[in-house]
This record gives sequence, C-alpha cells and structure tokens, in this order.
Amino acid sequence: METLLLLGLIGITVIVTQSKIFEPIRKLVDSIHSFLGGMISCAMCAGFWVGLFGYNIYGLLIVGDGISTIFWGFLFGGIISLLSWVVVELMDFLGTLKDYVSFKSEEVNIEMDKQTILK
Repeated sequence: METLLLLGLIGITVIVTQSKIFEPIRKLVDSIHSFLGGMISCAMCAGFWVGLFGYNIYGLLIVGDGISTIFWGFLFGGIISLLSWVVVELMDFLGTLKDYVSFKSEEVNIEMDKQTILK
C-alpha cells in the first residue's frame, strides 16, 4: 500500500509542478506571492510538502498512530522530494534527448536533400 501511496504522491507532485493544466495556477500564485509561486514550481519543494501531508493524512486516517505518523511523514516527505526531483530531471533529459535526435534527423534529411540536388 505504501508503494502505491509513494507513486501517487510523486504523480501529484509532478502534475502540480510541471503540467500545463496547473500552469495558470502556478502563475497566479507566483503573481500573488513569489516565494509560494517558487515553492509550487519546484519539484523538490512541493514534493516534500506533498509527501509530508499525504503520508500524515494516510497515517492518521488508515493507521491511526499520531506521533510515529508525523515522524514517518517527514521521512516520506524527503523521499517524495528526492524521487520527484529525479522524475522531473529524467523528463527534462528525455525531452532534451528527443530534441537532439529530432535536430540530428533534420540535419541528416537536409544533407540527403543536398546530395540529391547535386546528383
């Protein structure tokens, strides 16, 4: 169950910090308060709070143990923060790789067109 919770909280963090659907909300919050706007645009920052609150809500409602839930909530917040950062960096890397491959593909097509014209 904790694995599903972990994946769900990472998903929530990535959606809030990176998705186009939340972009207007991020811009609105940033225009009202730049610090909070930065917090919800940063996967590590938002991931910590999503993990902390998500695990504490889960712990209090499902497990029902207050003190240890708070401790595990902080630990879970750190884990979600780290894994959310890894996911976002991986998405950025794959996007860059896709752009690079697309650029090289266009470069090859241009070179092939030049060779065709010269024949």
